[in-house]
Amino acid sequence: MAFYFYNGRINSRNEHIKIKKMKRETFKDAILVIIKSYRRRDNRARVAIDLDTIRKQLDNLPDDMIELVARMADIYFGYNPNNEAFGNISRLFTQPLPIAQLAGFITLLANNSGGTTKSNPTAAVIAEKVFTFLIHNIYRRTDGEAIDTSGGMAAVCLGIKIGRHFLYPQVKKEGMSNVKLVILTSIDAHYSVNAAADILGIGTNNVIPIKSDHGGRMNLVDLEDKMKFYSSQEYKIIISSTMGTTVRGAIDKIKNINELRDKYPNTWHHIDGSWGALAALGPDPRQCEGIENADSVSIDLHKGFRCLLTTGVLMTKHEGLLFEANYSRDGAKYLYNSNKISLLDNGARSIECGKPDRLLGMFLVIESLKLAGLKEMIRRNYKNAEYFMKCILNCENGYFKLMNIPDYLNVCIQCSSPFDDISDSQFTEEVQEFILEQRESDVMIELCDDTVSNQKVLRCIFIQEKMNQGSIHYFLEKLIIAIDNT
Repeated sequence: MAFYFYNGRINSRNEHIKIKKMKRETFKDAILVIIKSYRRRDNRARVAIDLDTIRKQLDNLPDDMIELVARMADIYFGYNPNNEAFGNISRLFTQPLPIAQLAGFITLLANNSGGTTKSNPTAAVIAEKVFTFLIHNIYRRTDGEAIDTSGGMAAVCLGIKIGRHFLYPQVKKEGMSNVKLVILTSIDAHYSVNAAADILGIGTNNVIPIKSDHGGRMNLVDLEDKMKFYSSQEYKIIISSTMGTTVRGAIDKIKNINELRDKYPNTWHHIDGSWGALAALGPDPRQCEGIENADSVSIDLHKGFRCLLTTGVLMTKHEGLLFEANYSRDGAKYLYNSNKISLLDNGARSIECGKPDRLLGMFLVIESLKLAGLKEMIRRNYKNAEYFMKCILNCENGYFKLMNIPDYLNVCIQCSSPFDDISDSQFTEEVQEFILEQRESDVMIELCDDTVSNQKVLRCIFIQEKMNQGSIHYFLEKLIIAIDNT
């Protein structure tokens, strides 16, 4: 006889409390309701909704299962920005490719962990194939290893973590005492570098900012000056360069940074390519020259490859280092037999144990588009960014000012102020505020602080599938209307 525990006593099978379950037919109906809600959502980039409105909606939900799901879908799709709208060019990601969405549905239903080969053998083999593709085509190597992470921040943190282990392997057991380690990174680098220093006990005071040049790239003279100084003080060094800075999309001079790493012993070079590593598949491969010689590279598949949020990957040329730096030989015997750990047991090479299968989406994207299709998708984005830049330069009446010649898919602009007592920077901020105050808007664009000019800029990102020359003109017309009404 089977027994169940309930309210502190044991009940037999015939006496246990029945749990209300959703019938299979009801589940199918709920899926259809969600799809219908998704299809009828507003095509505008943004619908302005205050948080109190959302709170009230969530406080008054129906009891019926189908009605509950339908209402929740309407709230979620209706009150969030539409990442699929071509006028939404504010984020480094957009709507996932349909094949990636379907992959997410498969893994959602299966709900298997990717931490061990035995728990998800299919995911283990898929990961192997995806990693091989990325190492060959992005990292440009025939050897090396990789691991998926929860996103770009985790991948950067892991890249710095294995760099620390490479330079100071004793830290794993002894901690950070008697360790002299600094991280050198651009003032335009992503804040995940500081977060990694905090998490890993390196300390944010040991993150040394490097000046950037007129294009937003790391200044090599300042970098070498700092490397020379800290090397003379017997510090070991981690350089975190960037391929695709958050604001300007600048790509650091990777080859030159590798040469400096080789010049000064005890230096690790990580590339944060979360946004811009896909330039390796772009129209000018020279942008990524030297990437194959970096110690580690991180990339986000949910950005340029349009997989589901969030899918980060860390690659390194030092085979075996991920396992050596991350596996706990004493604490995971219940999961891994130390004599039989497979190279496909990805939890043993990661800072995660239970891992969702993030890589099926990328695998199906590769299978459906092939390398040629991926290159075409990325190069189309380059063409849109270039065309937008030309439109800004040729715009009549001087509405706009171009703030950067893009390395990647970021085009930064300002709105030219018609007032003598208001700067372009201040006027650009006021235009953004006007857009945000509108109940509905065809335009969603990000206001950023540009460290090169020390001014406010509008950052325009070109990864939208629906973006073309016609929609670029429409976007600019809507932006001009906002300028005229500010």
